[in-house]
Amino acid sequence: MGMIVDSSFILSGEYRNQDRNTCLYTSQRNFVEIFKEAMANEIKVIELTKGETN
Repeated sequence: MGMIVDSSFILSGEYRNQDRNTCLYTSQRNFVEIFKEAMANEIKVIELTKGETN
């Protein structure tokens, strides 16, 4: 899976060397803002739980 995100656009895709490759490109502002916020939250969670084991 690959992703490119900036302040205006998102390009996300999955490449499996098959005919079922997928890609999403959007500049829809609400989606971009929500996605950026979700990514920032995920990064914070990773930083806070760094070094913890289950």
